[in-house]
Amino acid sequence: HFWAAGIAARVVGLCRERRMRVGYVEFSSEAHARRQGPRFWREDFDAVIAEAHRAMCHGATNYEAALDVALAELSTAAHGPRAERRRGHVGGELHLVFLTDGLPSEGDVE
Repeated sequence: HFWAAGIAARVVGLCRERRMRVGYVEFSSEAHARRQGPRFWREDFDAVIAEAHRAMCHGATNYEAALDVALAELSTAAHGPRAERRRGHVGGELHLVFLTDGLPSEGDVE
């Protein structure tokens, strides 16, 4: 948990430096998109870092659930209104960083 939270904090710090919005999905057996109100892509960097540090490791490790949630958010941003697609993303690009502290043990483990 502490390793993943530390890496997440560094990645979020890079996003802050480059003025890129960031989204955060927390997962174990299930995956949950963390939001600021209705917004997944956010600029409240300190809040995202705090969420990463509060994450609790329990249950299985389900990559499939986490990737499903993250890819759905990327798809919504890529195909949503132009302002949602472009504002806050350098060159309009979207990026996904996947961090885990374990091997998959639930969902598609191959």
